[in-house]
Amino acid sequence: MSTPARPLTGRRALIVEDEGLFALELTETLAGLGCAVVDVAAGLSRGLAAAEFHELDLAVVDVHLGRDKAFRIAHMLMARQVPFLFVTGAGRDAIPVAFDEIPALIKPFTPTTLREALLSLLGSADADGRDSTPPARPERPAG
Repeated sequence: MSTPARPLTGRRALIVEDEGLFALELTETLAGLGCAVVDVAAGLSRGLAAAEFHELDLAVVDVHLGRDKAFRIAHMLMARQVPFLFVTGAGRDAIPVAFDEIPALIKPFTPTTLREALLSLLGSADADGRDSTPPARPERPAG
């Protein structure tokens, strides 16, 4: 009997979330879905650096990062064509109209809701012509 494919397996994910417990929960959920969480950024400057320098397949971005908002990070991800979604406790109204096409989950949400949103997000990336296939692992040199 074969096991069902895990379409999120190997996806390199960035989490931008300033609430420690929620960041931990997101990390555990994404890891449980098979994602490789490459960074958890708790603030704007670290989130910008992570969005610019990491190779990413997807990102989950909290709208409010303390007194800052994550929209510069969102612009960076868009420029790099990294599929992402917002998470917020403030409702969809907290997100400017410029980001109407970006999915948003309202806190609290379930792991199932997150999984479905990510699968939809990655399906949209495929439809846009972006390659959302996880990368092959590099081979280790003999020796």
